[in-house]
Amino acid sequence: MSPERNHTVFYMETVVLAIVFFLVIQILAVTFTGSRQESEKAETLTSAVILAEKSAEAFAGTETEEELLAVLNENGNAYTEDHAVICTYDWDMRPAAGGDLQVRITWQEENRFCAGEITVYASEKEIYRLETGRITGGGQ
Repeated sequence: MSPERNHTVFYMETVVLAIVFFLVIQILAVTFTGSRQESEKAETLTSAVILAEKSAEAFAGTETEEELLAVLNENGNAYTEDHAVICTYDWDMRPAAGGDLQVRITWQEENRFCAGEITVYASEKEIYRLETGRITGGGQ
């Protein structure tokens, strides 16, 4: 084989290896970007579940809208609107008036049972819903 042919083969192999290396880097970048997005979604969903559970516990432990509002209101983050208690939180789940996460608690009373629905929104998009209930009116 002539020396010129050896150089040509070497350059072709180098170009092919560079292309393969570039493709591997692109695949890894896409994979890591996708996993980061999934991780952020999971973190938001986890926060929503925790806030819904906290709200469900408050709902179960109170009898009236006023009591529920008093229990959930921290730093002016809770208010009532259209027979619902609404609480807002920041991304770290700290009570914050006008926060990015919003918990909306609605209920329907029938006889001695009160069915509640807790919906968590992030940027006005529903991300989690929890249905709960409680017996009202005391013992017997």
